[in-house]
Amino acid sequence: MKKLLFLLTISTVLFSCKVTWVPAKSAPQIVNVLDIQTSTTSLYDAIIASSDRRYVTYQSDYATIGRKIDTLVSVNLVRPHGANILQQSLLLQTYFYKYEGDHKARGILSVGDLRVYRDYLKSFIKPILISELSLK
Repeated sequence: MKKLLFLLTISTVLFSCKVTWVPAKSAPQIVNVLDIQTSTTSLYDAIIASSDRRYVTYQSDYATIGRKIDTLVSVNLVRPHGANILQQSLLLQTYFYKYEGDHKARGILSVGDLRVYRDYLKSFIKPILISELSLK
């Protein structure tokens, strides 16, 4: 009985290893997510505060943020065991381009629409940030 208990204890110690089914924490990814968060918030705040809310005025800002989001998706696409964060990033990418397309199609958005878009994008970015910060 003592041998069995001893073998069970040894095997438990040997086979209990750290979790490796999550991606490694990446400081550049965290910085990128924070940059996307501040960029989108400041873009929509600037559009709301401006009297000129035409799409063409902010087209370059949309393109810059779009490139940052595309980079986030690309890195998560090749990241081992990063399927959850990839899904969150793809969701952010989809809705960012949807909101940009709506602004482009309508030309000028109301302040209410802009606030909703800003808040929705914040709600898509926050889970990505929490996921990145919770990695080991």
